[in-house]
Amino acid sequence: MPRRLYSSGIVSVLALSIGMSAPALGAIAGVPETPRPGELPGAWLVWSNDSFGGELGTTSDDYRTNSFNGGVRVGPQWIIAVDYSMMTYLKIPGSKTRSDELTTTLGYRYEVPTIPETWIAAGAGARLAGNLGGESAQNAWHDIWDYDRLNVPYEESDLAGVGYISAGWAWRPGLATLPALDQRLGLFVSGAALASTSGELNSALTVHLAATGRDAAFWVGLRQQYNTGDTLSATAAAVADHENGTLLLLGTSAGAIYFEGSTDLSSKATQGRIGFMWHRGSGITPPQIAEVEGILGLYEGYAIGLQYRWRPTWLDELAQSHAALIIDYRFGQYPGVNWRGNNVVVRQPLLGIDVSALAPRDGFMLTPFAYLGCGVREERVELTSSTARFPTDSAIRGVVQGGVGLRCHWGALPHGERTARYGVSLVYDIWKPFNDAVVSNGVETGIYQEANASAGLRLAATVAW
Repeated sequence: MPRRLYSSGIVSVLALSIGMSAPALGAIAGVPETPRPGELPGAWLVWSNDSFGGELGTTSDDYRTNSFNGGVRVGPQWIIAVDYSMMTYLKIPGSKTRSDELTTTLGYRYEVPTIPETWIAAGAGARLAGNLGGESAQNAWHDIWDYDRLNVPYEESDLAGVGYISAGWAWRPGLATLPALDQRLGLFVSGAALASTSGELNSALTVHLAATGRDAAFWVGLRQQYNTGDTLSATAAAVADHENGTLLLLGTSAGAIYFEGSTDLSSKATQGRIGFMWHRGSGITPPQIAEVEGILGLYEGYAIGLQYRWRPTWLDELAQSHAALIIDYRFGQYPGVNWRGNNVVVRQPLLGIDVSALAPRDGFMLTPFAYLGCGVREERVELTSSTARFPTDSAIRGVVQGGVGLRCHWGALPHGERTARYGVSLVYDIWKPFNDAVVSNGVETGIYQEANASAGLRLAATVAW
């Protein structure tokens, strides 16, 4: 049966700092959100999962464990939004429950002409709860990665109407003395509230500090979410309780591809989203300063990577467009460790340089490349069962990583109205931590933080900044 949620207290101060890096953890299902700070695109599609959170906190594989959402603009004002969430509550032995929710809304968005970059929106729709195929999809995914199957009873189906209101505002100061940030650095504020006929009320306030180029963005933000009232299931009530709180948001986008990770500042629970958008825009058209390439990668062992390659003018002239500076962040699991009941997960930021055999040009290209970087690597030994071979452990080491690969690009380079060119690449990475680490159960020991290697596939977008 549904139960009533209560929330108390308001966070009054939002502290912001700029960094690199919907529904992320705590977003309101059914309320259309701009995938990246700036203009709402014509269409978008998002996959959210707690394993996409960048290892910034803890992944529970519980609560809103997986979700998909998308939206489309019909004309300049009308917006259709759909959210499909798979939810579980596994914390109480003998009382585990599951429910899926499908939320669909139709809304109207009004751009306020007298206040630049200000909008308000309202919409209504329906929310259906019950067995909507989430268990089958989750277990199929677990089978791919050799995780334990999860068989949990579903709660009864239910249906409610929903309605929402939302609004947003952006401020971009002029920074003529900093051309790379002039009209690109901005403060973005948005708020939303959704109510259902069951008595549920969700509300959120989000503040982003973002740098937005012609077709790329980096942002950091804070989000305060409040959930109260009667949900459609006890599972949804536990999820709403879990998603109450303050979130730190870190995100990046390049062309159609974007990523955002979030961490609850109290529970340390993480969630991440990976998505694509079409007919997008930042709302600004500054002169092109440089080209950057944003890359999303999937690597052996179920690791995800984010990388930006930047070709500043001075490096282009020095290396005749054959080299780029790289910022790389990788997280997840890597191949080679096979301990009963344990996973070893990693998070690793790198700085380095990438050298290509060919200079970029318009049209189809196959380009061999190599790179070298150094950074910091954290590895954590985690428990996946009560009969795990080793206890939890962690170690941080300096690391050197290099690799070789082949890039494939097509289309024209960013120029004029064309803001992005896409490509894929295959890469083979080798890394060497400065020292290994040892974990022990008192009888035997295991070694991690060792030299290793993996293959990967990357999606890339070369964009104008």
